[in-house]
Amino acid sequence: MALWDANSFFNSFKLGVTKRFSAGLQFQLSYTNASFVDDSSNLTHVDTFGDLSSMDPDDRKASRGWSAGYTRHSFSTNFSYDLPIDLQGFAGKLLGGWQINGILSVASGPPLGIEVSFDRANSLQGEIEQRPEAVAGFSNNPVLSDGREPDRYFDVGAFALPPEGFFGNVGRNTVIAPGVFTFDLGLAKDFSLHEETRLQFKAELFNIFNRANFSQPSTTVFDDESGVVLASAGIISDTSTTSRQIQFALKILF
Repeated sequence: MALWDANSFFNSFKLGVTKRFSAGLQFQLSYTNASFVDDSSNLTHVDTFGDLSSMDPDDRKASRGWSAGYTRHSFSTNFSYDLPIDLQGFAGKLLGGWQINGILSVASGPPLGIEVSFDRANSLQGEIEQRPEAVAGFSNNPVLSDGREPDRYFDVGAFALPPEGFFGNVGRNTVIAPGVFTFDLGLAKDFSLHEETRLQFKAELFNIFNRANFSQPSTTVFDDESGVVLASAGIISDTSTTSRQIQFALKILF
C-alpha cells in the first residue's frame, strides 16, 4: 500500500545584487537562506542520500526532518574587471588591456541521516535501515573539527544502539555534510596582430586555493546486534570537487 499524504514545508530568503559594466567593473552577487522540512524526500522509504525517512509507519511525524539534498546557505558571486593600466609604447602593449574575472561559490552541505543497518526494532519491514539512540549530552549534529577532519567527521560516540524492539530516538537528517567553497580566477588579454586580426590569451585557474571539498561521510554506525561501532563510520573517503587546475589557451580572432 502506498500513501500520498506526506507534508513538506519550504521557506527561503533570497538576495541578489548586480552592478553593470562601468569604470571597467561588473559583478553579480546572490545569497539564499532556506529551510526545507518534510516527512519523506522520496517515493520509497529511503531518501536521496540514503537516509531512512519512514522508519516507523505508525508514526510518520517521527520522521519529519530536514529534506534530503537541501542546502541551507548558498552564496555565489562573479565579477569582471578591466585593469586600469594605461602605458605607452611596448610596456603599454604588454601590460595594458588585461581583464581579470572570477567566480566564488560557497554553500553549506546537505543533511544526512545516521543509520542502523538492520531491523533493531523488529518492525518486520525487512532489512531496512533504522536510526540509533542519541547519547545524553551530545549534539544531534556532532561534527568534529569544524568538519575538516575526513578520518573522523562526526563523533560516533554520540550514538548508541536502541533497546531491542524499539526505534532509536535520533531524528531524521540531523547531521550536516561538508559544504563547498571554490574560487575560480581567470586572466585574459587581446593582442592586435593585423587590422581586425587579434590573438587572445587566456589563463584560467580553477579552485585556486586548492581547498579540499570533502564528500559525504559513511553514516552507517551499527550493522549488527553487537553494538560495536563500524570502523568506517564517520569517515570520508573522497572529495566532491577537483584539486587546483590551471589551463592556458590561445585563440586567433579575425
